[in-house]
This record gives sequence, C-alpha cells and structure tokens, in this order.
Amino acid sequence: MSLVLHGGHGKSLFVAQNSIRIVQEHLAERRDKAILIRHISAVEVKKPGAFDGYIQFSFAGGTPHDASGTFTGGAFDAARDENSVTFATLDDYDVALKIKVFVEAWTPSAGA
Repeated sequence: MSLVLHGGHGKSLFVAQNSIRIVQEHLAERRDKAILIRHISAVEVKKPGAFDGYIQFSFAGGTPHDASGTFTGGAFDAARDENSVTFATLDDYDVALKIKVFVEAWTPSAGA
C-alpha cells in the first residue's frame, strides 16, 4: 500500500505497509515524523467546506483532540498539530478517507 496526501502548511502524509510519515517543510526547516500504525488508536477525517479538512491521528496515552464544539471544527488546531495534515480539496478528502480505512483495517500480519 502506498498512499500520499500533499496537504496544506507544507505538510505531506506518506503511508507505507506498517507506518505513516508526516513530513513538514517550511522555509529551510524540514520535520519528518514516522509513526508505526500499530500505535495509532484513532483516525479522524473532516471534510473540507468553509474551512480546510484534515486527517488527524491519535495514540493510546496521548492527549485527546476533541474539537467538535469549536466554530471551525478543529481546522485551526489541526493545522498546528504535528499529528495532523490539513487539505482543501475533495480529491484530497478522498485520499484521506482511503488512508483512514487502511489504518483502521491494518493488522500486524497484513503490515509485515
């Protein structure tokens, strides 16, 4: 499985067999974070509308991100969250949904 989502704010999301990578490039700085899929406890995807959509990953023991009561639906928080990638188009939304399905269906034997 190889999925790529080029999002906003210089962030891109790369999905491999057993991990995801979130790469952020801004000016001369590059941040690259790899996360094993087995450590992901939840994936949230928000459809773009008046504000950007996003895909956000949560981990067991991590701080929960509940932006359901906010005016923007969490898009501003997601833009700053290192475990999120924002996007503006429905094509990117479709890719984010494919990533969500892949991560949620992942099993150790499938990702080996």
